[in-house]
Amino acid sequence: MPAIGDDMDAPPLASFAVDESAAVILHWSTLPPMSHIALYAGSFDPVTRGHLDLMRRSLHFVDTLVVAVATNPKKSSLFSADERVRFITEATADEPRIQ
Repeated sequence: MPAIGDDMDAPPLASFAVDESAAVILHWSTLPPMSHIALYAGSFDPVTRGHLDLMRRSLHFVDTLVVAVATNPKKSSLFSADERVRFITEATADEPRIQ
C-alpha cells in the first residue's frame, strides 16, 4: 500500500471535513516534495498533555501532522468543536508542522 503523498498523480487532498463548523484544509502546494504526512483524528474533549505529547513526538518521523477534531453526535461534549480547535491551535502555535 503506498504511503500518503506517494501518488502525486492522484487528485490533491482539498479538505477533510469534520463537521459543519470545523474543517482541516491542507494545500499540497504548501508542502515540500515527498512529504510524510500523518493524520491524528480524535475528539480531544478536552485536549490533554498526553495528546500534545503524541503530536510533538510524531514530528520525529513525519514532516507534517494534520490534527482533525471530530464530533460524536451520540455524546455530549464538554467543549464545542471550535473551542477544541482553538485550544489545540494555541497549544501548538510554536510548531508550524502541526496543522
